[in-house]
Amino acid sequence: MTNTATILVGKTFSEDAYFYEDAYTNSPGDVALRRVSTNAVLTCSAYGGPNGGVLRLDTANLSRLARVGGDALPSGPVDVAPFSSVSWRAEYEPVAHSERENDIAATATFCENVSGETLASTAKTTVVKLTLEPWEAKSGFENRHVVGVNEVVRCASEPEVVEWSENGGGMLVGVLGYTNYKCPLVDDGSVLSCFVGGSRYYFNLTFVEPSLVVARSPVAVDFGIPENHAGGAGMNLQIYVLPETVSFSGIAMEEIPSSSGTHQGYFSNIYFANVWYHTVAMGAGRWTNVHPDNFCGEDRAWMGDELPREMPNGAMTFDMSEGAWHAGEMVWDISWGWADVNKEVGDLPTKAMSFSCNQTFAIDEKGTLTVSKLQKMVSRGTNNVIQINGVLDLSRP
Repeated sequence: MTNTATILVGKTFSEDAYFYEDAYTNSPGDVALRRVSTNAVLTCSAYGGPNGGVLRLDTANLSRLARVGGDALPSGPVDVAPFSSVSWRAEYEPVAHSERENDIAATATFCENVSGETLASTAKTTVVKLTLEPWEAKSGFENRHVVGVNEVVRCASEPEVVEWSENGGGMLVGVLGYTNYKCPLVDDGSVLSCFVGGSRYYFNLTFVEPSLVVARSPVAVDFGIPENHAGGAGMNLQIYVLPETVSFSGIAMEEIPSSSGTHQGYFSNIYFANVWYHTVAMGAGRWTNVHPDNFCGEDRAWMGDELPREMPNGAMTFDMSEGAWHAGEMVWDISWGWADVNKEVGDLPTKAMSFSCNQTFAIDEKGTLTVSKLQKMVSRGTNNVIQINGVLDLSRP
């Protein structure tokens, strides 16, 4: 009967699984080339007992790990003297993913010299490649860690052995046979992770909220106001939500109804009381689903009606032989909010943006009306000349 030798190989990989990611973006413009959960540590030891023996170490798919430190494992049989011990400790970096779970193995076999009794133990582990694939490509990398609130990200692993976990306001959903992560609607510090056995990997995601609204491609609108009459200035604006390093296709935006603003001069006349503020009646509170390229619909910055002349007693008239126009300005204070998609007028935003702007309507004593918003401006004079940002609008016949 052999005095049992001790072989410590089983469970001697330091983790049940090791994870890595290839190149990914971890902040706008900042690209990390690789991220590894932790290096693998493999230990092996044997005790010879009173008779000693021979130890063999066989491995499978160990090439998926590159040794970066510690001992070189024995490539052949090792004699273990009586009452003595041998041990190795090697450190590896994961370099290639497994084809299936536990396909990386190290088996130690000890054969006792006298009895020939054999003891064996095997340690197994898995290397998993992880990729987060937002449905909307933005950075040139399929693996993007900078994501918009409510953006949908495909969770991919090779091999497909992991379980996914979310802690916070996000949500794991199945779409088209894939596991997808729907990011939280606000930056709440949610955590996305995955695990195999007792090994877990945490993604360092950055959740980006809308920070800016911009207008592009202004197009003047001709309201058909007769020459020598005032009013009828407006422009259609293409609205985009920034930053464009992420996609906000998971949210809807609205201009929040407001009773904040100013009116002076010509526009302080009670005639304009119904348009003093940016209310629902004036177009606020209308939700628009953001497109994958962050386009947020067409905005109408208009004052399309003819503007009357003011009489000395404050009454308004459209008789061009009476009264006069005089300088005045009306300013709407506009802020934006966002929520989940498919909202209706009256639904409240989940959160308001810190960014805001003014929409300004100004008239001078000649009756020239100017409308400005988001650094874009349109004006129409009583001579029926329309300008966009101070440049004559040549698109009109």
